[in-house]
Amino acid sequence: MKVNYWIYIEKEILNLSDRFSILFGVTDFFRYYENVWEWIEGYSYKLNAKVNISRIHNFEQGEYEKPLCIQLEFQGEQDCKIVDEIGKSIAKELKTPVMNGEINHLKGTDYEYRN
Repeated sequence: MKVNYWIYIEKEILNLSDRFSILFGVTDFFRYYENVWEWIEGYSYKLNAKVNISRIHNFEQGEYEKPLCIQLEFQGEQDCKIVDEIGKSIAKELKTPVMNGEINHLKGTDYEYRN
């Protein structure tokens, strides 16, 4: 089961990785980037889920007007309560509203985010 969250925050992914490590119980995030996207990913034994956090960047910094996407890929089904609890934990830790729902790729770097 995949769950998608997104937030708007004017901070770099790398500067947030320690906070995400604590939130999700990931011991080691691996950083990747390419021409358009940058991301970190790791495995949460606490949640039994793969964690991927990504955002469009411009080689110098994140595109802060674009959402920071957080995807958890759980091994097996999860109770809906945990989805809400994780969203609330993210909002509390980062002090920003958290949305969750579908993220659809339209074309190029255009995406549609739907609750």
